[in-house]
Amino acid sequence: MLGKLPSFPTVFGADGNLPPDTGRAELLFGELAARIRAATGDRRRPEQVAEGFLEVAVKNMAEAIKKISVQNGYNLSEYALCSYGAAGA
Repeated sequence: MLGKLPSFPTVFGADGNLPPDTGRAELLFGELAARIRAATGDRRRPEQVAEGFLEVAVKNMAEAIKKISVQNGYNLSEYALCSYGAAGA
């Protein structure tokens, strides 16, 4: 929905050959934005709600990396982060 994964592999569906359902994501974030608006009066657009989810995920991942590294005595300024795998992006 935010265009962060433009070439995401087609691995969804019963046969594992479908792309992510962007229409469904847009519908569900639209519904969530409407629920937020009804409960709080906050008029965020669905894209803004999705950006909020992404921001929380990035902060949680950064904190986890920092905690594990510092906890083991590594000085983070001496290392570069190399991401890989499905969550690497």
